[in-house]
Amino acid sequence: MEASDFLVWINNVAGGDLLIVYLLIIIAPFIQEDSAVWGAAALSLTGLGEPALIFILILVGLTVSDLWKYWLGRAGRTAKWAARFVEKPRVQTAEKLVKGALCPALFAARFTPGARVALYLACGFFNASWNRFAFYVALSALAYIAIAFAVVTTGAELPSLFRAHA
Repeated sequence: MEASDFLVWINNVAGGDLLIVYLLIIIAPFIQEDSAVWGAAALSLTGLGEPALIFILILVGLTVSDLWKYWLGRAGRTAKWAARFVEKPRVQTAEKLVKGALCPALFAARFTPGARVALYLACGFFNASWNRFAFYVALSALAYIAIAFAVVTTGAELPSLFRAHA
């Protein structure tokens, strides 16, 4: 889903009701994270809703959509096959890497397509510190959303900057 498709979807579902728009911004990351973030950034320029509130709501939605994956990984650890799986040397090495480099791993995964879900599940599965995980996930989400909003805002202003200096 492209950011423009996200905007059309929001408009169609919400029917102009601002409360529904805000609710959809929170829910959208559960469907497709990147489209939700870039779509929210684009939405902030349309005048439909308060940009600062859109920023906060997409941050809440993205963070919560990431945090539940940790718990899904924790739940997977209770399966009988997991006990045999965890004893393998390669899995123990992966556990040490996840726990030992949690902050850089979570920031790298935030900006690496396809890496987030696997890492978030692994963090839960390996019982990485919940507090550290939640903090770094929220911080990396904040950085990602700030970059998206900055890029979209700057990109929207570039044509007028070029016209002013022509």
